[in-house]
Amino acid sequence: MKWLGELITRHRGGCPITLEYTGSDAKAMLQFGDQWSIDPADGLIQALRDQFGRENVFLQYR
Repeated sequence: MKWLGELITRHRGGCPITLEYTGSDAKAMLQFGDQWSIDPADGLIQALRDQFGRENVFLQYR
């Protein structure tokens, strides 16, 4: 998934990334390190939704 790292690098910012993975044999919640924080710009969100599906990518404000 080299493209994902490159995409995130182009959208650096102050918003942390959390990834929730659910597979047939495993489930995990991953908090990315500060070096992976992003600016949640429309282009980034749309690229992620195009790849992973609209229902699988969302923003959660705290």
